[in-house]
Amino acid sequence: MWQSIGLVLVVANLVCGQNGKPCGDSVIQYVNLEHQAINKVEAAYPAEPGLRVKGQVVVRIVVDKKGNVVSARSICGHPLLVPASVTAAAKWKFQPKRVNGKVIKNIGILVFDFKQVNRERGS
Repeated sequence: MWQSIGLVLVVANLVCGQNGKPCGDSVIQYVNLEHQAINKVEAAYPAEPGLRVKGQVVVRIVVDKKGNVVSARSICGHPLLVPASVTAAAKWKFQPKRVNGKVIKNIGILVFDFKQVNRERGS
């Protein structure tokens, strides 16, 4: 079974490359909302044995008037790192955005940077 998982990970790396969908100009149109967060959740590096990927995943989020993330989807990044990033982003909490005294929803991005490589299962 572990050989099958390892083969899938190797093929995914070859097909998708280290970065998957590249983060280009598609993220320029959004504001990074990290500085507005009142509760941050770190994305967990996937525990699959033999996984050796690193890089950034950019997640587009929609924050409601209460500061809760109501939508989170990846814009770019390695496909093996995307699920952890989207899951973490959905758990963040923000200061409600105010414009002219009115609370409004907010749309922006969060950037998750995975630097760990050669991680062994369970460590």
